[in-house]
Amino acid sequence: MNLPPELERQIFLFAMRSDPSIVPSLKLVAHRVRIWTNEIVHEYVLLDNWGRSEGDLKHGLGPVPGKGQLYAGHISPSFAKNVSSLCLTYNHELSADQLRFLANCKALSRLALWVDFTECPELTAILVSFSLQSLSLEVEHFMRLSNFLSLSHVWTSKLTHLELVFWTADVNVDCLRFEHLPFLQHICFVWGRRTYPSTVKIALESCTYLRTLVILTASGQWAEYDHYRSLTEANGVDIVLLPSVRQATYEWVPGGSTVWDRVQEHRASQRSTTTVLRAPLDELSSMIIGFLGSWDSLETLLRARRPKGDMQTFRLQDLPVELERSILETAARLDLKTAINLTLVCRQLKEWIQPSIYEMVTLGSQDVALFLRTMEMFPAHFFAHTVKKLCLTVSVKPDDARRILQTCIGISSLACWVDFLGRTPSVSFRELLYPLPLRRLSIEVVHFQSLSFLECAWINTLTCLDLVFWKSDPLLVSELCFLPALTHLALWLQHPNVEDSALAQILSVVPSLRLLCLVTDEDDLENLEHTRQIDLRIVSVPHPRRGVLDWEAPYRGRLDMWSQAEEILEQRRTAVNQMQTDY
Repeated sequence: MNLPPELERQIFLFAMRSDPSIVPSLKLVAHRVRIWTNEIVHEYVLLDNWGRSEGDLKHGLGPVPGKGQLYAGHISPSFAKNVSSLCLTYNHELSADQLRFLANCKALSRLALWVDFTECPELTAILVSFSLQSLSLEVEHFMRLSNFLSLSHVWTSKLTHLELVFWTADVNVDCLRFEHLPFLQHICFVWGRRTYPSTVKIALESCTYLRTLVILTASGQWAEYDHYRSLTEANGVDIVLLPSVRQATYEWVPGGSTVWDRVQEHRASQRSTTTVLRAPLDELSSMIIGFLGSWDSLETLLRARRPKGDMQTFRLQDLPVELERSILETAARLDLKTAINLTLVCRQLKEWIQPSIYEMVTLGSQDVALFLRTMEMFPAHFFAHTVKKLCLTVSVKPDDARRILQTCIGISSLACWVDFLGRTPSVSFRELLYPLPLRRLSIEVVHFQSLSFLECAWINTLTCLDLVFWKSDPLLVSELCFLPALTHLALWLQHPNVEDSALAQILSVVPSLRLLCLVTDEDDLENLEHTRQIDLRIVSVPHPRRGVLDWEAPYRGRLDMWSQAEEILEQRRTAVNQMQTDY
């Protein structure tokens, strides 16, 4: 399959989740596929002390870990980093070792915590440190946790889905509030046999951006349902009433139908006719079936999902929602014009694609004013959550750059070529860079040296650094010793006069470095050819014709300067290995 790597990975992950039996076979396909299988097997963990048998499945008592399922029944120190979804059932008691392993689940984004942790402050301290996007919790525990949030605000700025379970009949919800969850858009109340109407009013009044409110009752009925749907506060909120399920653990394992899936099914059943995607998607659908048609298992799946008599027509909505969304988001990232057109198709696509449009932002003198006006039209947290890659070119004014950096606080890849220090008086910028979760940074060398690295939150996460030399400054940058995770370093030079000792010193200061790239004018490449004799990891490449397009290239699925350097390095290593083999 000649697909973008990101889309290829998504397809394989979907195939493994749909049919766990193929995982052993896929491990043998290729090294990259084996890595993906290891990732997914330990993504989901279900902790339940209740010993179950195959017969329990017939009585709705939930799935059995290890019985052909793609999830684990324990947390291990080796795979804690892979856990993204965790369910602790009512029957489980965490040991001290498991608490320690749980604290290492840094990638955890989806958590069902159905245990009583009132007397376990250690678990509370661990919980508030996760970057959760989805949380299921007993309602009184949630209210206690809200009073404990002063320890950390990590998940409060990430959470989008919240499920609150009502264990007892005498719940006092006077302290129930949602103002501290600015991104919360979907709430589910699991009431059971009793009803708690006041919680609906609280959610409508205190959750600013609420889009979906789900109410689960034992019977699927509620006498006041229509009344609350007609409230003024309910405008723009989809309130859905559904019956609760007997075994909720099914919602927390791969392949299980979550409450949000049930909401989608409920919406579909309410429509009188099937919604067909309009013309702008027809060409994209043809393209997709063209490069997916050779994959037999997907084609079989599509045929199974099509209605009888419709075996030849492929529609994009025939795909599972998660794969459909991945394909459309990939198409949007590859071409900005396509992304904008897709947002015009329908509201659902706008919700999917609009964040992709602003995931990478590149600004110069001609478009910075427009972006600042756009920032005023959206709530501030939209850009804080959405913008991951930001390029501020040298033509951006320092004051404008400061405003943008104050808002876009979730950036992982930053190119900041703004001259903050060249203006009199200089514009303060350092404190804006310190808290960013950076993995890649491109910056002018004097600005880089002016940072106080002990205050930087990213010194242990930065892996790729581009240092731009506007003048003939010395190459030796002693501050590199503060970056222990750095693997790729590029020096964008103004001249080819490079001292060999300076390059050797850089390599010794940063032992983790895998590639040192010297970027210079094409006419000067010959003057740097000798540097490979110092170390094979030193590679010289010409200045890209357009630096901004080169910075955008990986996001758009194209090759960049780093791709060229990596290819040269691989050729050198192959040649060395061949010489050793010959001798």
